[in-house]
Amino acid sequence: MKLKDNKIFLGINEYEYNSLDSRIKETLKDYYDKKAGFTDETKQYFTTFDLCIGKRSISDTTADGSTECAKKIANQPLGLLTVYEYLQASLDKGCTSSLDANCKNYNWMSTAKLSSWMATADIETSKKAFKVIRGDAKISDCNSGSSVLAVLNLTEKAIYVDGDGTEENPYTFQ
Repeated sequence: MKLKDNKIFLGINEYEYNSLDSRIKETLKDYYDKKAGFTDETKQYFTTFDLCIGKRSISDTTADGSTECAKKIANQPLGLLTVYEYLQASLDKGCTSSLDANCKNYNWMSTAKLSSWMATADIETSKKAFKVIRGDAKISDCNSGSSVLAVLNLTEKAIYVDGDGTEENPYTFQ
């Protein structure tokens, strides 16, 4: 929360607004371009994609991407997970909304040790967005810091070599 001229500002949940980038979008671009350590050689294995940035209600039960993908940004080299991807990651049939405790069952995201921002914002306010917090997808004020689980798309040039996708034995590509 920032105080300016005796007014409280809690942040804005727009990933992109009138072609202006949000802090999260700028941070991801800076990370991809400068901080991730990607070289031109490694970047050839990634491709751009359309990132779904539509807003959703906490009670929304769609898990097919129709809510978030109602608004997209084209040609993104790096993005964030969405709520529908969190819901799809659970193998529990009782996982129907981000409010369901069942969504933590058989869900690889529920084991995340850090909280991380998602690309999905709250449709009912202008100051909140979704985060994965201790394995749950929850709404949080946009003024707080958090980590991100970045999403990259591999091109057909990336050939699977080894690994099973676990933390101990991650996938290896060449």
